[in-house]
Amino acid sequence: MDEGERLLAQAVDLFIDQAFAFLIDDHHRQINEVSLTLAQAKALYVLGAGPLSTGALAGRLAISASAVTQLVERLGRKRLIESRRSGAGDRRAVELSLSRTGRVLIDGFRTHRNQAFAAAISRVDPADRELIRKSLHKLASALEEAGQAVQMRPVVKSRLKASTSRTAAVSPIASNTTEEPVKGLRVRKLRMEWD
Repeated sequence: MDEGERLLAQAVDLFIDQAFAFLIDDHHRQINEVSLTLAQAKALYVLGAGPLSTGALAGRLAISASAVTQLVERLGRKRLIESRRSGAGDRRAVELSLSRTGRVLIDGFRTHRNQAFAAAISRVDPADRELIRKSLHKLASALEEAGQAVQMRPVVKSRLKASTSRTAAVSPIASNTTEEPVKGLRVRKLRMEWD
């Protein structure tokens, strides 16, 4: 690795650490204010992109059918999502979408996040702000392309399955799921609460 690559790697590492800490702290504060769990908030964000069947939502969240049923019931009781029977094919299929309240909540989260980032960027020299704006657009496009490339890779089911205590072994690099753990990769146990 040459000096330029090393400096870029350091800058990326510093930015990602700071951005994630900033976003996670802000996100936790917001969801705690409205009594949501992380899983519930993630489901709302996923449904913010458009209606999904319960099975598709379970797949996007990487949770079981029974877990998504519990999650949907809780979000329904909070009046954050709406469900309706799918008219086509299987009469048991349910399509989920954000309710008006859920949409307002997600839009509020997004607005708050953008305002917080704008406040941080306002601390940067005005001459550099346009460069940051252009760079962020380019970086967002590159991340989208990289994400699409990762989604196209075949994923083999991992032996690391959720135990009966609802604790799942999770690799820190989710797209690197293989039959055998990657050598040198630490596996962490996470506990997820659904309500």
